[in-house]
Amino acid sequence: MSKDKANQPPQNEANDTVERRFFPISARAAKAEGDKMQIGGYGAVFNEYTNMGWYAEVVMPGFFDGIKDDRCACLFNHEPSQVLGRKKNNTLTYTIDEKGIDYLSILPSHRSDVYELVEGGYIYESSFAFTTLESKWAEVDRSLLAGKMSESDLDMLSYGGKISVRYLEKGKELFDLSPVTYGAYEGTTTDTRIAKRSFDAWKSTIEAPEPPALPEPDQELRAYLAAAQEYLLN
Repeated sequence: MSKDKANQPPQNEANDTVERRFFPISARAAKAEGDKMQIGGYGAVFNEYTNMGWYAEVVMPGFFDGIKDDRCACLFNHEPSQVLGRKKNNTLTYTIDEKGIDYLSILPSHRSDVYELVEGGYIYESSFAFTTLESKWAEVDRSLLAGKMSESDLDMLSYGGKISVRYLEKGKELFDLSPVTYGAYEGTTTDTRIAKRSFDAWKSTIEAPEPPALPEPDQELRAYLAAAQEYLLN
């Protein structure tokens, strides 16, 4: 197996199925000019390894560069019926810094309930929904992830001293940046099935056997073949 081949991403890595990720970063609430209610937080954090049940995943810096976001909304618990802000009318804005993507939503006047939940610490996690344009896989030595994940997560994910890692490199579309009640991983989500297809495709590229090299003819055989070719041509 060639080293270059092992680093190739799967051919079907882009997909149009919406995935969601959660980050236990404290959501925040504050009053703005005109007594408008605002909430916000980091919807995604870069370079943070997340235990996805059977693999680790990390959002890379640059994931949101050039991402389609014209339909992006702030939703309560990802519910489309509970819109808290919208990029299209400038009630949802976000900035990207070295830490991740930081969003701010001006709430409708009738959603003081959400403001109070965030301000009171009842809701304190954030999430984002997206589709992927580029992702890559690697099998990483467990020792290289020490200090980046808990020992219990490393124990859970490790096999033969290796851990499968999915790197989210480029996003295709950003659908929402949202406060959520529960940010826990659920092992039966569509997200892990998407990852499994991508992982299997990647494994097939690195496990395909190299074609056996043809043996080089020795010096005596080369001389014989040259003599035979000369005889036939004459």
